[in-house]
Amino acid sequence: MYTEEKIRKVNKIIKDMVFSYKGEIYSGINVEVDFQFQITGVKPMISVGDWYDYLVVDITIIDGDKRFGVLHKLSDSLSIKDYRLLSGLNNVISEELVYFFNGDYVRVHIPNDSIKISDEYQEKIDDIDLTKPL
Repeated sequence: MYTEEKIRKVNKIIKDMVFSYKGEIYSGINVEVDFQFQITGVKPMISVGDWYDYLVVDITIIDGDKRFGVLHKLSDSLSIKDYRLLSGLNNVISEELVYFFNGDYVRVHIPNDSIKISDEYQEKIDDIDLTKPL
């Protein structure tokens, strides 16, 4: 189902696209982030007792609201590994990829070390003054 050729074609199409996630990452704390992703491979994994192929993706967060930036700065990368954020990004990516794979449900795997902050966005985060209110 997921051939190298198909993955290469999809990556070519989505390479310049920007996707958005808006949602809660901590209890009562909502954030907005813009990101790009690339499919890096296929990994067979078990889900509910059956084996399925999951698309492995690398994610680059290219922008976000000030709240996400502050959380990222305070937590030393913890915010990009938050379960709710990973789940939200996973859902957005899965929904976008359905189009490329004949409307079939697309299972996505996001390894913890595959989420990066772009250099430009990291500079904006570094410039946040934590002494000022959001």
